[in-house]
Amino acid sequence: MVPPKIYLSFKNQVFAVETKGLLIVRELAQAAGKEFPDELRGSISQITLHTDEDADALPPHACLAEHAEQLFRCSVPETPLVVKVKSGVAPKTPLTAKGIPAIIWLSYNNELTSVRTQELEFVDHLAKAARNKFSPYLRDFATPDITLHVDERAEALATDSVLAEIAAQLSRCSIPETPLIVKVPEFKAGSKVEEGLIRFWKALPEASLVVNGEVEYLELKEAYILGDKKLGHRLLVRPIYKELCELFEVEGYDQWVVTGTPGIGKTFFSVYYMWIAARKKKAVLWQNPFFPDDVCYLMASSGIVPVHTWGSEIDGVLAKFDPVHIVDGRAPKLRNVWTLLVTSPQHNHYHQFLKDDNSKLLYMPPWSYEELQTCKAIFYPDERILPTTLMDRVFEWYGGVPRYVLARASTEFKRKGGDEDAAFRAVNQRLTEAIYRGGIMDVMKAYQAKTPDGQFSHRVVHIYSHPSGELTRFHLSWASHQVESAMTKRYEQELCIDLPNLL
Repeated sequence: MVPPKIYLSFKNQVFAVETKGLLIVRELAQAAGKEFPDELRGSISQITLHTDEDADALPPHACLAEHAEQLFRCSVPETPLVVKVKSGVAPKTPLTAKGIPAIIWLSYNNELTSVRTQELEFVDHLAKAARNKFSPYLRDFATPDITLHVDERAEALATDSVLAEIAAQLSRCSIPETPLIVKVPEFKAGSKVEEGLIRFWKALPEASLVVNGEVEYLELKEAYILGDKKLGHRLLVRPIYKELCELFEVEGYDQWVVTGTPGIGKTFFSVYYMWIAARKKKAVLWQNPFFPDDVCYLMASSGIVPVHTWGSEIDGVLAKFDPVHIVDGRAPKLRNVWTLLVTSPQHNHYHQFLKDDNSKLLYMPPWSYEELQTCKAIFYPDERILPTTLMDRVFEWYGGVPRYVLARASTEFKRKGGDEDAAFRAVNQRLTEAIYRGGIMDVMKAYQAKTPDGQFSHRVVHIYSHPSGELTRFHLSWASHQVESAMTKRYEQELCIDLPNLL
């Protein structure tokens, strides 16, 4: 674990920095700069940190957790982290040949991302890059609808402006503290529906249920799931999907919540139930996390239209179509309609919803290794796309979460040019951060409380099926044996640091 306090040395002066809230080496360098503002002001990018005078500099963007063992020796003033400043180099922002920042930070919906500008020439190209980066949010908007602003109050940059001509304006957006603001028009009922979603809904009733022994999967023709190419055109039907749907049929509740560990495919389950509704020629009111609160999609045999979730419009829709309401990752607004909410364990999504006597909460477990093997055989059969050895290594840490074990492992393997070790490190970085973030006792208290809503990372602790097999109950456990071992080691290190302060 990262020591809660690290001592640093600069010009024969030793000072301590609290590491709570710090994730990467650069943030630790910034903390050093605040201790010596006169000497280090304006030179943060030139600060290097070394575990001793002769050691190489720690990489600025490396996660502190990756260097926890090295940093442990710096938790006492006798062996501090050495602060150095590169000499003879004026601090500056990396620029392309045309004076444009090499990297521009973007902000949308309180999320940050960055884009490289090397191949971009016009503001329109930057807007297109923003659409791709924020695809889940912006996929229903055309590039011309996306506007970019150097701050919240600034006018939109002209789409035909040459980036080189506004390089001075863009320079402030080269750091995450002052990103380029991404905006889109207010989403309104009656807006144009994304073409891919229309093709998906049209193809859904005719999707083939392929049966291969005990394995079943849905296959769409000439369409992607929810119109999103990243989700593919096939969906593995887990046995738990059928078990959940049987409960819907047998028990007389009208409001259902299905939750579980993030990344196990609750959205795919909602699509499976959407397929069941489409086969029955039932209309669907669908709302995902990226829609405004007052808008959802009415998906009927006549097509798809956005509708408001309040007033006479929605009353007319409910009376005419008698739809099922499928909500993904947000609090449902409608009450007088059969509703399925799929969500990560976020209490604010279902707290009010479950106050109704006609509601019920169910838990979906993570995947078994056998399910992951089956999914790989169907969706990632080519070892050049996802080696089984890489899948196994990620599974040993993340457990049964296909978002990481399959999807992200495959993505990082491609990004790293087929370097399995580099891909594994990239995938595992988020889990490492989760292990070393916050205090061990916070995780233990959440674990002991037997609640999925504690202040712990769901990458570390998973929600499993209850031994009784009842889907209304659950139990918590470490994500994997590797995580359990890492958390045990971390607890021992915390004791070594805290015990002397108690004596």
